Amino acid sequence: MSDFRMKLILGLSLGLLGAVICRAQNFEQERLLICGMERVFVIPEKGNLKAAGWAWRAEDSKEIPEEMRGSFATTDDCKPYEEMILITSSSGGVALVNRKSKKCQFFTKVRNAHSACLLPGGKVAVASSFGGDEVRIFDRQKSGEDVEPLMKLPLYGAHGVEWDLKQKCLWALGTKKLLKIRFEKGKAEVIEEFKLPTSGGHDLSWWDEDQLVMSVDEHCYLFSISKKKFSPFAPLKDEKKVKSIDRNSKTNRVIWHKGTETTWWSDTLRFLGPEGKVTLTNGKIYKARWDHPRKVPGRGETEAK
Repeated sequence: MSDFRMKLILGLSLGLLGAVICRAQNFEQERLLICGMERVFVIPEKGNLKAAGWAWRAEDSKEIPEEMRGSFATTDDCKPYEEMILITSSSGGVALVNRKSKKCQFFTKVRNAHSACLLPGGKVAVASSFGGDEVRIFDRQKSGEDVEPLMKLPLYGAHGVEWDLKQKCLWALGTKKLLKIRFEKGKAEVIEEFKLPTSGGHDLSWWDEDQLVMSVDEHCYLFSISKKKFSPFAPLKDEKKVKSIDRNSKTNRVIWHKGTETTWWSDTLRFLGPEGKVTLTNGKIYKARWDHPRKVPGRGETEAK
């Protein structure tokens, strides 16, 4: 074999090996944002708690008054936005936390807060579930335990909210319906309502630019925005007590979580594409998201879905 051919084969082999290593490293670098009980944290996809890259409790943010820290005893949603993480708690707390400094850039109390999302114009939407039964819109520049919302929209069992940059609207999930909300001249208006195929709306997140994925009490669905139609989310169509579903837009892998037969939480993270499970010792997980920071709406760039 000539020196040229040997060098060519060696070069191709090294290139292939490098590509495999690169893909493996990228896979291992995927991280998860987890909430449940009083702690929110980031861990590698493989679930090594000792390798947690970020963790937060309410006492880490001095801006949150001591008497309000108990409002974050049961965190139930966490969404990454650029340098920030948006956190809600069914104990009544809402906080937008700077990842690096842990300074709280916005906080307030909302009864049974179950999800939130950032809106253009420096606003935030919060789903106030049972006992509140509404979607509240706040000015992020005004924090405090008793700060008044700018707007309120009734929604029984409000559980999920997501901003749609393409449609320039807010999607809000309740027990029995999905709302499409538009903002005009400083006012929020429900422009369309969609009855859920079965009741118990729980988690709402983006599947792709045209579809939302959601869980209800005993099923999971996709909702096509362009077709205005629900369809079963085949892999989890008959799963009960699913608390969160989140698709990795880079790898297409899905992280999802469900409660046990007797509790709203569990110690197990579940995956699709490929299937898998990761158990966190003594974990009380409620929701899990891929740690892919979204763009803040209104900053002139497309929001990550």
